[in-house]
Amino acid sequence: MKIKIAIGTVVVVLVVGIFATWKFGFHVEGEVVSADTQSAAAILGDDYIKYTHPEIGFSLEYPRELEARRFSEGDDTETIVFQRPEDEDRAREERTGFQIFIAPFDDEGTMITPERILRDLPDFDIEQAQEAILSDGTRALIFWTDDSTVGRTREVWFTGTGVRLYQITTYAHLDSWLAKILSTWSRNAL
Repeated sequence: MKIKIAIGTVVVVLVVGIFATWKFGFHVEGEVVSADTQSAAAILGDDYIKYTHPEIGFSLEYPRELEARRFSEGDDTETIVFQRPEDEDRAREERTGFQIFIAPFDDEGTMITPERILRDLPDFDIEQAQEAILSDGTRALIFWTDDSTVGRTREVWFTGTGVRLYQITTYAHLDSWLAKILSTWSRNAL
């Protein structure tokens, strides 16, 4: 019972954090990621930068035109937003960016499934869910969801690296773009 409550709390915090960040754009208090977490992209070329999380150690390559910011959400939870700074004032369908929400997860080794999410969030909208395998072998659940404030998004949820839950979110029109970025995902890059 304790694990279910903890997981439910994490998922609720996760969803609220994601929608708050996308709805309102950058948090003012978020810090731009430091240069020592970035290096030259090895897979996608010169138009990309490699980001390596300084504590967790995962890495991925993202477009050089995006600014990366980290936001502490408290309780060992954080959001990393990759977005063009000028997008804050643009219409949703003109924005380019994605975000990674990371939270502690008590259920090590558990594959995230629609049933697992709906057990804690019975009203959460999950459409066309399917399993995907990231480039490093990570098993992920990808699906579409809709929210009246955020609009349609592509979601990629998975567990891993130090018993954490990851939710990667982008606008629906950037689905194939996000797939290209996630083709560079690597755990334990430190």
